[in-house]
Amino acid sequence: MVKTRNIMHEDGRLEIRRVISADNLVDWEQDNPLAFERSIVWIRPVLDLPYVRTAFVKNARSRRGPLLTANEDQIVVGYSKLTADAPMQGLDYLYYQRRVFYLKSQDLEGVADVNASVNCIQPSTILPTIWGERTSFTETSFKGSKIDLSAAMHLKSRGGNPDIRDDSGIVEFAF
Repeated sequence: MVKTRNIMHEDGRLEIRRVISADNLVDWEQDNPLAFERSIVWIRPVLDLPYVRTAFVKNARSRRGPLLTANEDQIVVGYSKLTADAPMQGLDYLYYQRRVFYLKSQDLEGVADVNASVNCIQPSTILPTIWGERTSFTETSFKGSKIDLSAAMHLKSRGGNPDIRDDSGIVEFAF
């Protein structure tokens, strides 16, 4: 199990940071695509939700900046940050590989067909270097969740998500 500590930022973000020590470096595997993850940042309170969608982004231009989708149907709820020594990847070694976590408007409306999707992961099981567990889809309702998803959709419809877009290290992705 990965040892972590939680950092609650003043702007409401929750950062789950991996504690790196000589004791746990024996478990480090360079071949693991998530080996260089330093932390998971949740920009919305999602840990009580039944699932979030995850995408493995292979064209990130920064190790730590927020990731954003260019698709109007997707609301980014979190992303991974990499360690300072994370190598650039790909054929041309110009990009980093990171994860981004998001919800679709269909998820918010409760009409998404999540049974066929392998990228729906329980957010409470996602940790740095850990993929997380796929959701059991017997109960996938967002009712009673602590996140104000209607406010998230309203913010998205206004064309802004200031807690992401105001960061100068932003990289936009369509996935």
